[in-house]
Amino acid sequence: MINESIARKAAVVLVVTAMVLLSLVGATALAQSPVTIVHLACGCHGNAFNDILSELAEEFNASQSDVRVEIGSVAGNYDDAVQVMAAAGNPGDVLHLQNQNGASMTDILLNMTHLLQRDGIDASKLLVPHAVEGLNVRGHQYSLPIFAQPRGLGYRPDLFERGGLESPSVLEAANSWDWAAFAESAKRLTIDRNGDGEIDQWGTTLSRNRTNIQARVRSAGVSMFDRIDTPTQASFTDPQVIETIQSYLDVKHVNGSVSPESFQAGNTAMFPGIQPGHILNYANVDFEWDIAEMPRGSVTRAVHTSFNGVQISATDPRKQEAAWQWVKFLVFDPEPIRKFMVGTGRTPALIEALPDYLRYVEFPEGRTSFVPAMSYAQADIMSPHITEINRIWNQEFQPVWDGEASLFGAMTRIQDMVNALLSQH
Repeated sequence: MINESIARKAAVVLVVTAMVLLSLVGATALAQSPVTIVHLACGCHGNAFNDILSELAEEFNASQSDVRVEIGSVAGNYDDAVQVMAAAGNPGDVLHLQNQNGASMTDILLNMTHLLQRDGIDASKLLVPHAVEGLNVRGHQYSLPIFAQPRGLGYRPDLFERGGLESPSVLEAANSWDWAAFAESAKRLTIDRNGDGEIDQWGTTLSRNRTNIQARVRSAGVSMFDRIDTPTQASFTDPQVIETIQSYLDVKHVNGSVSPESFQAGNTAMFPGIQPGHILNYANVDFEWDIAEMPRGSVTRAVHTSFNGVQISATDPRKQEAAWQWVKFLVFDPEPIRKFMVGTGRTPALIEALPDYLRYVEFPEGRTSFVPAMSYAQADIMSPHITEINRIWNQEFQPVWDGEASLFGAMTRIQDMVNALLSQH
């Protein structure tokens, strides 16, 4: 009986030992198997950016064995495609949603605030502060920027010299480059050279986009919205807002200085709104050009900025830690940022990499203007209604831009419709 009891106990011990060994082997195998994540690339960032992204994924995969990054892509509208994929339960693990649209999709995104805190990362000290704030939704960090791209003013030095005018860079150095000087320069550089009644040289291009006009309004010390993060009130009919937009429109309607063509066409003196990512597009143009800071407003200088942000999907919690390691590599490691700078010409959000921008991006001389612009650039609003706000603006402002409707009437309609949206919490 004793021998049988001992035998039974020994058998149990052997079985338990075998089970433990098997579980240890299984755990070791799992530990050695990398977690595969999909970074869903956006065609909106261009081939150069996505080619570098693929190269970095290969480098990252080779540098460690815990995470394997695969680069995926979608056709058509990226944000719409992500929403459809999220509804099906598979939106990818790392995303590139357009800046402000992320505010309407926080239900599918991971709040990275706790990961930043856990790892002792103060993003506002490592990254350009306005870029961190601009991607913050109600105090939560759902997106982190790789780049922050403030706007500057592209211009033709030769046309200014030919017209006997001081260039924007010279006027800026003399603290005289403001919107009044811009309008006057555009007017004087709009020329019918042969007297046939057709303009041969235009003073400037001009954007009708809400974001650029919003920055012009901010330079007058006022704003279209009560705050950037989830605004609750729009003020399109504020008298100072109306006056500022009207002066902007006068460059087109009163002075007749706005070109119907792009700056690249070569017959326009200025391009307000150029961003760092545009630089490489002008590498082979057949005219001399440079960059200056945007004009000052009556109160301050303000420019719109955009970001190349990355987000982590909240769909599969098992992959979030792996996705976070990849995101940290892209956002906080200076080496990937330098490769992106060289390949795309875009200004980094990583403060440590900003001095390298001037070294690695070699032209034009005035590219230095983008660095001080980091201190006064502002992001667009973060609102779940951003798509509809833009649709309303485009619909109502286009007739004003075409000279077919009154500014105040359009601003009244825009304000009423936008405030109706903002009242929906």
